[in-house]
Amino acid sequence: MMIGIGWMVFLSMNSHNMTESFALNVAQTGAIEINLNDDIGFYKVILPELGDSVFVQILEPNGNIISDKKLETKLAINYFDINQNGIYTLKITNIADRAIPVQIEIGQIDTEELTIPGIITILGTVLMILYGYLRLKNYKIAQPDENIS
Repeated sequence: MMIGIGWMVFLSMNSHNMTESFALNVAQTGAIEINLNDDIGFYKVILPELGDSVFVQILEPNGNIISDKKLETKLAINYFDINQNGIYTLKITNIADRAIPVQIEIGQIDTEELTIPGIITILGTVLMILYGYLRLKNYKIAQPDENIS
């Protein structure tokens, strides 16, 4: 199980992604463009304080909005489907009442690469459950004799 999880973490850390930091004034918009292929895309937004608000949009190569969210937490990770290959754009707008620094990461997850480590993780989990069941199946708790006086 640990081998599968470690493998998944290694693949996730080496995935195709881009990180950018912005200092957005009130009502200012920043954008990031990245070339993505068919799979699952993700974006991670880090805000300085709880309660700061930003509005995030993901635009496909044709310019259509495929995802939009208002984020108010310090860290938010969201996913979206990549339906066609091309340049995807993440637009982020500061809707807070003050200027804020924002850190954004956008990229894609290669789900085919995660299949084998996922199977290894599931098999490891099943083996641990089976091992625990076999250990506890024949486990007996010794009960002290009761002396009735």
